Amino acid sequence: MNAPENTHPAESPANRRFAANFSLMLAGTALGIGLFGLLNIISGTSSASPLAWRQLLHIAVGAGVLVAAGTVPFRFYSEQIPALSILAFALLFGLPLCGHRINGMCGWYDLGFCSVQPSELVKGIYLLSLSCALVRQVRFRWQLGLAALWILPILSQPDFGTAAIYLGGFVILIYLGGGQWRKLLPVIISICGIAAAFIWTHPYAQKRITAFLFPEQDPLGSGWHLRQLKFAIARGHLFGTKLGNAVWSNVYLPLPYNDSALATFAETLGFFGVLLLLTAFWFLLMMLARAALLKGLPQEGRIFLMGCTGMLALQIFLHCGVNLGLLPATGLPLPLISYGGSSFVGTAFLMGIAISAVNARNVPDADAVLRTP
Repeated sequence: MNAPENTHPAESPANRRFAANFSLMLAGTALGIGLFGLLNIISGTSSASPLAWRQLLHIAVGAGVLVAAGTVPFRFYSEQIPALSILAFALLFGLPLCGHRINGMCGWYDLGFCSVQPSELVKGIYLLSLSCALVRQVRFRWQLGLAALWILPILSQPDFGTAAIYLGGFVILIYLGGGQWRKLLPVIISICGIAAAFIWTHPYAQKRITAFLFPEQDPLGSGWHLRQLKFAIARGHLFGTKLGNAVWSNVYLPLPYNDSALATFAETLGFFGVLLLLTAFWFLLMMLARAALLKGLPQEGRIFLMGCTGMLALQIFLHCGVNLGLLPATGLPLPLISYGGSSFVGTAFLMGIAISAVNARNVPDADAVLRTP
């Protein structure tokens, strides 16, 4: 008798190899970018040693979190998402009572030996909660309410940059998860109206917009930051000033190792260094996007991977846009590059869940299918 027809479409050998090596490639790329960022911190601080050693510790902790999160079965995440979300909400809503205020923003817990920023740490739980809601076909208004429950405590800090990332992640998930623009459009229009009203009623927000549009009007005040970003980037030319010689970033840029990380990177390593960094980010995002297209993924895992790709891409775009003078200042870190334990560990946790989702795929082996009587 002839062998039975294979009713399961066989997965290509390239996809099988990619899935088998995904964990190692994703972790290696993320940690490689993190070590690249460590050099940027050394170059962008006059007191390099303490911050560099702390960031090296952040990278080590992030590596452990990535590996640990990747080994947890994805079914555990999807089944325990209500409990994980409640824990995350407790951290976010507890900030007004127990939070530590830095630069006018109450977004950290001061643990004595370190400060923890919950909004960075719980991004993975946020994306997974929305992914599970989509798979379980929760009504759109409840999905919107769930997103608002996450975003409102971040807005109250106030941290508008991170809130924009969370909101962008929601829009990306709804659209890629099968949502319709007709449902999102009223939400986007309402948000634009609220943002316009906020800017109109808060002078400091107006100054940021004015500084972005007309930086020369107040070069020593509201336009200072944008001018220094341009000078630092221009000083890097093609090949940069090399490690330890980022004088402009060191002296004139506010937070050169965090909010102004790309400008510091450009001054240190020049155009080709930035091109190499953006290529590494592109490779990281393409791995996540390709993983979302693999066969046999749990549906919430597939949506999570798409949201993870979009959310990281949005944050990279906003940080780079601000540093290049294409967007108003938002105060967002560059993922895996900017100094900060919460940012690095939160991104590592996000990628650990992505690895867990890929490890949960269930694709029949082609040879086993052919042997089925």
